Amino acid sequence: GDHRYATMLGADYAFVDGTVAKPLGLANVAPNAPLSRVTVPDPRRAGIFTHPAFLVGTADSTLATIIRRGRFVYERIGDCSEVPPPMGAIPEPPPRPPGASVREHLSEHSTSQVCAACHQYMDPMGFAFDGFDAQGAVRTQDDYGKPVRTDGVMPFSDGRVTFSDAADLLRQLARDARSQGCFA
Repeated sequence: GDHRYATMLGADYAFVDGTVAKPLGLANVAPNAPLSRVTVPDPRRAGIFTHPAFLVGTADSTLATIIRRGRFVYERIGDCSEVPPPMGAIPEPPPRPPGASVREHLSEHSTSQVCAACHQYMDPMGFAFDGFDAQGAVRTQDDYGKPVRTDGVMPFSDGRVTFSDAADLLRQLARDARSQGCFA
């Protein structure tokens, strides 16, 4: 492409073959199609971080996927600060409250200072990507069958970025000098 940071984070196209087309929701690409540039019309997708390759590579168990995706984005294109290591003994994660969504379950991290020290940075970024399942397909319900919320606030060391979903977050980061410097 044009080798621009903004394109890497916000492009409305991807290079896909028949295998990648399905999780991207591209029904017009044949299963045996060779790699080619295709416009991705879904506004929830932007650039390489909403591509199935990234989403599958950062997927794990239900809660860990949000944390892994969030940590990757925060440390590599967000604030470029390592998420601080836990101070003290790491408590066991609390059990899921009955009827809670994944997001509500993870909010339990904020009740412990030991957990909140790290999760205040990782979890908001991960929630932005919760609109994608472990295979990178768009979803509207989390792994517990609850509606997905992808909005949040990214805590930079010198301010905040409010976003509605992963595509919005990525497009804002593409224009942000802190993010550009972090990536460089």
